[in-house]
Amino acid sequence: GTGVFVDGPGAGKHIQAGAKKVVITAPAKGADIPTYVVGVNEGDYYHDVSNII
Repeated sequence: GTGVFVDGPGAGKHIQAGAKKVVITAPAKGADIPTYVVGVNEGDYYHDVSNII
C-alpha cells in the first residue's frame, strides 16, 4: 500500500483496473468506507458486499 488513495474514488481506481478488493491501511476519508476492528465490529464485514475496506 502506498497510502495515496484513502477515499472511495481514489481506491475505486484499483477496482476499475481489475482488483477484486482494496484494503485501505490508513484512516479512510469519507463516510462511505467503513473501518473494521477485530473484536469490535468485524461481524459487520460481508465479503460479497464490501470491495473497498
